[in-house]
Amino acid sequence: MATLSEDLRVDLLDHLFGGAARAVTIPATWTVALYRGDQDPFTGGDELTGVNYAAVTYANSSDRWSPATEGISNNFAVRWPATGNAGRGGWVLPGSVEPWVVLRHGSGSPMVVLPSFIRELVGWTLPAGQFFTLPAGNIRIAFPEYPTLINAQSLALSIAEGDLILGDLFGAVPWTAPGAWEIALWKGSPFGGGVEVTDAAYSRETWTNDSTAFAPVSGGVKTTLLDLRWPASGVPVRVWGQVTHVCFCRPGAGPSAALRLAYPITPGPGMPLALPAGSLNLSWYS
Repeated sequence: MATLSEDLRVDLLDHLFGGAARAVTIPATWTVALYRGDQDPFTGGDELTGVNYAAVTYANSSDRWSPATEGISNNFAVRWPATGNAGRGGWVLPGSVEPWVVLRHGSGSPMVVLPSFIRELVGWTLPAGQFFTLPAGNIRIAFPEYPTLINAQSLALSIAEGDLILGDLFGAVPWTAPGAWEIALWKGSPFGGGVEVTDAAYSRETWTNDSTAFAPVSGGVKTTLLDLRWPASGVPVRVWGQVTHVCFCRPGAGPSAALRLAYPITPGPGMPLALPAGSLNLSWYS
């Protein structure tokens, strides 16, 4: 599973909720590097060394990446030059696990990190004159599995919305956040068989997707700035059932993102449901 840098994750949160301008530049050409597998590339891990080793480039165009369908992958092989000179040298592949594949903007810090699964090369030197290749389809990038929501602060994307974002990051297919969100209540996982609340007294709330509704990201978390309040549930018979999730929907569509409430709520007859400003905190999975 690929991991996005903190800067990229914050940028996506700000753009998805709050309408902020994109702060992170998506490169027209990715630099693809290999890093030690026993270190974290995001916290100072070392790039591989050796004769003739250098990071290579991979164009970030729509023909280079598959259409995003529950993830995205490279359409062409990524190949590094032949190592060293005949009989001597070669690349050093230190550590006890396979190296990381790192995507970055030029010589900048890592933006995306994913495992290479090249286990047969661990702990030895790639022989001189041998090419190192990641075949087409070997770079696989996707968001975490969606129906398993961990807690109220773990934001889960729908497969469709996640694929739109991946198409923008990899393949130059433009993606924009909606100008307004419809906020809906769900009974059960919205991506795993749950259903939206239905009742004569229920309707979705609509928020303009700007900085008046969502605070800037702080500590990797984005907080709501407005109160959410739904009218009293049906009287005299309660028909809402147990509310388990708050969902963010593009107008007239199903959920693009969802949060699971820490404590499910079953509104009684005539009981409103209120979520005060600051009670919804949006962040990605750790």
